[in-house]
Amino acid sequence: MRADFWLLFVLPVTLFSGFACASEVQPSILTYELRSLDSPERHRLDRYKGSPVLMTFFQPECRWCEQQIKRVNQLLDHCPGGFRALAIGVHGDRQRLRRELRHLRPDFPAYEASPKLLADIGDEIVTPFTLVGDREGRFKNWLVGLMSGEELIVHLPLEPSACDKEKHSL
Repeated sequence: MRADFWLLFVLPVTLFSGFACASEVQPSILTYELRSLDSPERHRLDRYKGSPVLMTFFQPECRWCEQQIKRVNQLLDHCPGGFRALAIGVHGDRQRLRRELRHLRPDFPAYEASPKLLADIGDEIVTPFTLVGDREGRFKNWLVGLMSGEELIVHLPLEPSACDKEKHSL
């Protein structure tokens, strides 16, 4: 139990104390150029500016990551156009991440974490792990562990009309 507490709460706070700076100007989570897991191309993440961003980190053979990706897929269906989701693969070579991606089947773009991104947030990422950014890509929050759709919505800076009230609850 004590090791779980360390991994889930103490380690992430230590890792992100530098990323979640106390100043009013928050760092952007969209300043990175990452290699797509769907193609050989590299993409600048600032292409996703204009909508809130949810970056979900996954790794091979992570059953909780599979559940998190399913929940993000459901949330995208519940809030069409309300935010952009990105899957970021860690703790595996490109071949293993692509194989895992075929298993996960996210309804959103997937990328391989770059060395710079990992250096900025810390190499010891406990998955599933999520970074939240506002419309300009400014860092807003980080979440560790499996989150429900309702928990994710609370942290996303969404417009009030972004989510479909007619759809079933998450």
